[in-house]
Amino acid sequence: MVSDTGAYDEEASAVLKYFVNLKMRLMPYLYMTSRDVKEHGWPIMRAMLMEFPEDETAQTLDRQYMLGDSLLVAPIFNDQGICSYYLPEGRWIHLLSKEIRDGGRWYTDTYDYFSLPLYVREGSILPIGAVNDRPDYDYEDGITFILTPPAAPEKITKTIVLEKSDKTLGSRMTVTYQNGKIEYDYENRSGKPFKLQIDGKVITPDGNRGVIE
Repeated sequence: MVSDTGAYDEEASAVLKYFVNLKMRLMPYLYMTSRDVKEHGWPIMRAMLMEFPEDETAQTLDRQYMLGDSLLVAPIFNDQGICSYYLPEGRWIHLLSKEIRDGGRWYTDTYDYFSLPLYVREGSILPIGAVNDRPDYDYEDGITFILTPPAAPEKITKTIVLEKSDKTLGSRMTVTYQNGKIEYDYENRSGKPFKLQIDGKVITPDGNRGVIE
């Protein structure tokens, strides 16, 4: 990817563009997580032990981390693209490939330059925006909420707040997962359309509230 002259080739430029676009799409989540850092002191990059204190395996994991409370990241440290990583108990969905995997075990996979282990935790609400060329765009314009139903039947309710750039309270999404049903309630203060992504399938809801079975 780097020539003898030290210049980056077209493939390197394509990889950089791909991940810059991914970061821009993740800005609603990153901004929301950064706000939590300021309010509560929680780090953005979190040791696995912090999010999974009851998991003994998580106590010794030092080659992967949680990015906020919803995204698991396992960087690749070799030029073969091989990565061994651990998914804690639960149901995980790969952010890029949409592949669903069960936790509580190790995995070893080989990746190209355009991917890596990047999994969304079960019971999450992960807001992603539209592709944009700057980080401070209107996050609610073209937003998609990635919802990840848990494997366990226990009731899980989670709320996230999308804060406006002027620090005023923005829209609020509340999701309840229980027994295979997803109940969502979007206090859509922007009035702009939104989408839901469930197990890789993107849908456009009829209204701001509803139940999906």
